[in-house]
Amino acid sequence: MKKLLIFTDLDGTLLDHHNYDWSPAKPALQQLAEMNLPLIFNSSKTIEEMKPFAAELNNHHPIIAENGSVVISEPNYFPYLEATTTCFGCDYPQIISALNNLRNTFNFRFCGFNDMSIEALVAHTGLDKESAQRAHTRLFSEPILWQQDEESLERFTKELRHYDLALTHGGRFYHVMRPVDKGQSMNWLLQQYQKLEPQTQWITVALGDSHNDVQMLAQADIAVLISNPAGSAPDASHINHLIRPTSPGPGGWNEAINLIIDQNIED
Repeated sequence: MKKLLIFTDLDGTLLDHHNYDWSPAKPALQQLAEMNLPLIFNSSKTIEEMKPFAAELNNHHPIIAENGSVVISEPNYFPYLEATTTCFGCDYPQIISALNNLRNTFNFRFCGFNDMSIEALVAHTGLDKESAQRAHTRLFSEPILWQQDEESLERFTKELRHYDLALTHGGRFYHVMRPVDKGQSMNWLLQQYQKLEPQTQWITVALGDSHNDVQMLAQADIAVLISNPAGSAPDASHINHLIRPTSPGPGGWNEAINLIIDQNIED
């Protein structure tokens, strides 16, 4: 039996880039729920940020947080796993220590979440205060606003490697983290589903809109690149079976999921 396994970015993909509304995707979300097809949030957001969205959508499937740094699932979702949390990233204090060392040594200029008050974070992201507090509760990655030229950014990226860290380009921010990505955690979860239902032919579907989604899109069986009017489109020319919906955000998400279900699931 064939089943779809859906991995989705949130900001600018399932959620509207400006107001975080998901209602245009409601028809497709309802269809996925009725068909009992797993919907997995795979975002740069923190665990605490994503939990309210999961509760609002009544979605009890695993969550991939902070650009692939951690996977959480509900107890006994995978009965053979002892832990409900699997970490691929490094501790947040290590990242902040490395960033402070680089800033002091090379005079790099950037502003990270750790440097911002909650009020400043609200101003930069458009989040409400409660959501900004959740975004501030980071475990494995640090979003930064870069404040120098491209040449300095290249040097900064090179110096991060000495700390076993990498720079990922998201929608609004760069993210400093261990060199893991959304695609690696997606593949790890796929292995768990294959172990859970070995007779099922899982078809992975990935939806995203930003540079940090490219690895996930490239490794999925079906990839959906949502247009992002607020940012530059990532290079997805090497990705096969790529779907480009006509609408941005959750409207395009709804369009793509309905098309994929029609083409891949038999009545």
